[in-house]
Amino acid sequence: MHDPDPERKNAWPHALDTATVQACLATVHGFFDGLDMRDHARAQSFFTADGQWERGGATLTGPQRIGEALAQRPDTRRTFHAVCNPVLERLDENTVLVRFYLLAYDAMVRPVANQPTDQSIGQPPELPTPLQPAGIRRCEDRLRREQGAWRIERKSSTAHLPVPANT
Repeated sequence: MHDPDPERKNAWPHALDTATVQACLATVHGFFDGLDMRDHARAQSFFTADGQWERGGATLTGPQRIGEALAQRPDTRRTFHAVCNPVLERLDENTVLVRFYLLAYDAMVRPVANQPTDQSIGQPPELPTPLQPAGIRRCEDRLRREQGAWRIERKSSTAHLPVPANT
């Protein structure tokens, strides 16, 4: 197929190729998958060595500090995070900004007494409390390419819905 505008592909020097988009989205989704599966080591592995996460009014710096904070999550808390409407912007050759909405849900669980372990997940069956929407957040993950892998350099978010009372 003939491209009527051969210069179009070079019109914006910071254009993102499909492989970069996929790799960056895999980083964003992989972090939340690790978080929701309670695989905190995996979740923290998506950060750069100096990566920062603005969380709960504090800035956590580095995978170790992030891992320590994640270890404080109650064992009975289960979460689900859905990444929606991602928009990617290349800031330079090794930096991409991913903006997205995050739908967050959580529930508390308690193990069912005297029940065998569910072999498919390696855990005893659980009885959850009703699933509660925790809110919708507007997020920004600034990713940096290091040794061929995209890692989170800075993760931040603000409440989107419900609207905070002070606005």
